[in-house]
Amino acid sequence: MERRHATPDRQRKSDPCDLPILIKALVQAAAPAAAILLATALATPLVAQTAVTAALSLGTPVSQGNGQYTIPVNILTSPDSAPPQAFCFRVATSAPVAEMSIAHAGVCDGVRASFEWQTSSASSASYVIVYDERSLRLPTGTAVTAAELHITLQDPLFPVRIDFDPTAPTMISNQGGTISATPAKGNLSLGAGVTIDPLAPPPATSKRRVGGH
Repeated sequence: MERRHATPDRQRKSDPCDLPILIKALVQAAAPAAAILLATALATPLVAQTAVTAALSLGTPVSQGNGQYTIPVNILTSPDSAPPQAFCFRVATSAPVAEMSIAHAGVCDGVRASFEWQTSSASSASYVIVYDERSLRLPTGTAVTAAELHITLQDPLFPVRIDFDPTAPTMISNQGGTISATPAKGNLSLGAGVTIDPLAPPPATSKRRVGGH
């Protein structure tokens, strides 16, 4: 299954050699990291920072019922980092799932991206997105949820593990694409995978005492 969604800047004049056409060629050639750099080539960062140091992690799976789960995708940057306006990654599952997609969430929920692309299969999903600082300036120095995995299990009783794919292009960059963090550079760390276990007991909740009893 393949899903693609691109949202190029509509205010930009159309051109046979416009960036989205070249970006599509790159992502189709499995080079999303290069696509981010090209997608942001015409953008100018509002603030000039010189580095990005970041961590990309998956949050706790949340059941939505009927074998459907959401998993937050979180970004943490150092306080002196450039805003993480663009990022790409691929996640892989330990077993085939019925459906998997990636959506805006957290601070990015409801914000229109200047470019967005994704593709998925029964066992993986890839994502590329770029946000314009004029629409949203992602915060630094704190962990934020920037996207969300939507997964429907094939077998609602069978556990599935989800991990970032370390063999796939993975990058966080500033809006201009001129400052980036990658695992290969050593300035982007990837968090451990998470497991969807439908048979696991729900998290324990503490009982609050009322009136000292």
